Amino acid sequence: MQQAKRNFQEQLQILMNSAQWIDLSPTIENGMPRWPTHPPVIISQTMTHAHDGFYCQNLSMPEHAGSHVDAPYHIHESLNEQTIEKVPVDYLVGPCKVVHLEHLGLAAGEFASASHIRKWEKTSGEKILSDDIVLVNFGWLKAHWKTDREWSYYSMNQPGLTEDAANLLLDRNIRAIGSDTAASGTGLRDGKTVLDEPPPINCWVHATLLSRGILLLECLANMDKLPNACYFMAFPLKIQGGSGSPIRAVGLVA
Repeated sequence: MQQAKRNFQEQLQILMNSAQWIDLSPTIENGMPRWPTHPPVIISQTMTHAHDGFYCQNLSMPEHAGSHVDAPYHIHESLNEQTIEKVPVDYLVGPCKVVHLEHLGLAAGEFASASHIRKWEKTSGEKILSDDIVLVNFGWLKAHWKTDREWSYYSMNQPGLTEDAANLLLDRNIRAIGSDTAASGTGLRDGKTVLDEPPPINCWVHATLLSRGILLLECLANMDKLPNACYFMAFPLKIQGGSGSPIRAVGLVA
C-alpha cells in the first residue's frame, strides 16, 4: 500500500512538473472592474515594517470580485441549499474545453449561438462532453479590462450567449461554464440587457444553466493562451452561505 501511494505521488509530481500552468485570474487590486452594483475591492496597508515590524494588508471585497464562481443561490432564491460551501472541493477540477470565439469580434450586446459552438467543434476537432468544464473566450477581458476611470466599460458592456447556446450546453450535461466577461452569457450594452424577450433574470445562461446546478465562472483571463482542450483547476473559498467566491483559476496544458 505504501509503495503504491509513493508511486502515485511520484507519477502525479512528474505530470504536474511537465505541464504548462496558465494563470487565468486577473490581479486583485484597487480600481479593478466589478459588477456595477457591487462594492469595490479595497486593499489598504494596515501594518508596515517601519511602524509594526511586519507587513500586512486589509482586504475588503465582494464574493464576485475578479475571477470568481457563481453558486445557484446567487440568482435563484428557491435554491437556498445550493450555496458555495456545499460545492465539493474537487468540483472545478477536470477536463476543459475552450471555445475560442475571439475571432468573431462580437460587440457589446451581440450574441454567440449554438451554431457558433458547433462550428468551433467542427474546426477544432474537439467535442464538448458530459462533465466537461467549458470556457468561452470572447477576447473581451484582454481588450477592455482596465483599472483607471474607464473600468466600468468592461462590466457594463459585453457579448453573451443565446438561449439555444445555453440549451446546447445543458444537453451536453457540462459541469461548469466560464467566460472572460463579468457575467457569463449575459449580453449587455451600456449596462442594459438586450434580449427581445428576456427570461426572469435577463440571461439564459443564468436562468437555465445555473438553475440546474451548472456553475458559472466569470472574469477569466489569459484564455487566448489556452488550446482548445486543457485541464482546469479552481478552488472556491469555503464561505458560509456564499453566493459565490473568488477563485484562483488555472489551465494545465500538456
